[in-house]
Amino acid sequence: MSDYKLTTGTSITRTSDGAAIPADPRNMDYQQYLTWVAIGNTPDPAQTVAQAQTARLSMFDAAAAAAYTAGFESAASGAPLWYDSDSDTQAVINRQYLIALSSPTIYSATTFFNGAPAGVTPMRARPTATSPDSAKTVQYLNAAQMVQLGNDLAATWESVKLQLWTLQAQVNAATTTAAVEAITWV
Repeated sequence: MSDYKLTTGTSITRTSDGAAIPADPRNMDYQQYLTWVAIGNTPDPAQTVAQAQTARLSMFDAAAAAAYTAGFESAASGAPLWYDSDSDTQAVINRQYLIALSSPTIYSATTFFNGAPAGVTPMRARPTATSPDSAKTVQYLNAAQMVQLGNDLAATWESVKLQLWTLQAQVNAATTTAAVEAITWV
């Protein structure tokens, strides 16, 4: 990686701090850049639109993956709480959701976890997304509550997917590197 990178606009990017240096002979940073080039250095080339699109799409895939496992809010227990959505918790929610949805009677009569009463699934939740893990409490969810929890998880996934697909379409439709780089995950 070079000390500078060309852009598709009228500036050069200094790689050490990401500063955009205007191509203005009166600018001291630009004068330093010209001196750097004059002694034989070469800036990194500007990204093509296709390269910028690939990088941005990869960044959005990572952001979506993080969002899927960042947790979600549900009022399944009667009050809004923040539930984990790591892959292990998702597997439990999906399994229990399917049992509760397909046969609430069997769900109500089954002990699923040692130490838990029959007919409930223990799930840990905290008051808000920013509450510490130490604030988590165990919620014992019956069949109807488990169906609601599963529906809320699915709604969260749907929201993330919709955001991802919208941004992917915007990136793919962009015709300049600057336009691609202006599209951000919100």
